[in-house]
Amino acid sequence: MNRYEGVTCPVCGKPFTEDDLITVCPVCGTPHHVECYRQSGHCAHEDWHASGRKFVLPENTAQSTSRQSDEETEGEAGESTARQSRNTSPCPRCGSPCEPDAMFCRQCGFPVAQFRARQNGQAGPQQAGFGMIPPYAGMNPDEELTEGITVREYAAFIGPAAPQYLLRFKRMAERGKSVSWNFLFGIGSVFYLCYRKMYRIGIPLLVYFALFIGVYLTSTIMTVQAVYAQLALETSVTMDTIYMLLESAMMSLPAWLLNAYAAMRFTILPIMIVLGLFGDKLYFSHCTNTIRTLKENNSGAASAEMLAGKGGVNRKLMMAMLLVVMISLMITPFISSMLLY
Repeated sequence: MNRYEGVTCPVCGKPFTEDDLITVCPVCGTPHHVECYRQSGHCAHEDWHASGRKFVLPENTAQSTSRQSDEETEGEAGESTARQSRNTSPCPRCGSPCEPDAMFCRQCGFPVAQFRARQNGQAGPQQAGFGMIPPYAGMNPDEELTEGITVREYAAFIGPAAPQYLLRFKRMAERGKSVSWNFLFGIGSVFYLCYRKMYRIGIPLLVYFALFIGVYLTSTIMTVQAVYAQLALETSVTMDTIYMLLESAMMSLPAWLLNAYAAMRFTILPIMIVLGLFGDKLYFSHCTNTIRTLKENNSGAASAEMLAGKGGVNRKLMMAMLLVVMISLMITPFISSMLLY
């Protein structure tokens, strides 16, 4: 049961339900819908923080009534059970008991250590800073996001960016939608695909982009060569002369080169748009297929270390690709000058 069921979200004014994803302000303890908190970017009761005012759970909520009943039952269960209960504290999100040294709630992944530190006026562990989406995006880590694959397994495979992607994946799994918008896939395109180890799509597109750059450089160098050769024969040079020579030089290029350049130039932008719109869906499928294959090859189980090694990101390849691009841009003028003179 949701601990805050029946409590009203201070941003949208709607009461929380059992299925809502809820995040709690680590300073004052005010619950918010995860989406509402992300949109506002801060706690709705930020004015409470300076005075130290804390959120108090209303006594008429379903969870508070249930908790009161549980406390009465605990008192009758015996001294040993009560002692064990005193050594734990309820998670501010789901109410599950958490050990004093727990970093995160085992049930929902809420950063309880950070929450306790904030309440005591301390900085707390840096892994769960204020304003971040909690691990597992507030979901039950043992919940199956797709058949046979849990939230915990997706999170281990994705890495530090798991909360953001888990929210997107959950919406796609529940609504069956494939279209979203991811700026990183749209602008980063080939680079971000390879960074996320989506080599089956990234490598062919990388080859295509490399061919486009080659065609562009070839046509540019051949055009400049022809223009320089004609300019050497001219006694007086005007802008009209340069434009005329450029047009003539471009028209004299091989037909296959012109057609290839024209066709490839008009496909680059659509490719980036498609990746931006369907990048999350492609990544969802990539994660699902890779995890499923990994589990099938290991008798239906895969450790967190195994998932993290197969998933995550490839920073070395990303840096190598950027380095190659920078070197190419630096040496292209020298290659052009050598061909021209």
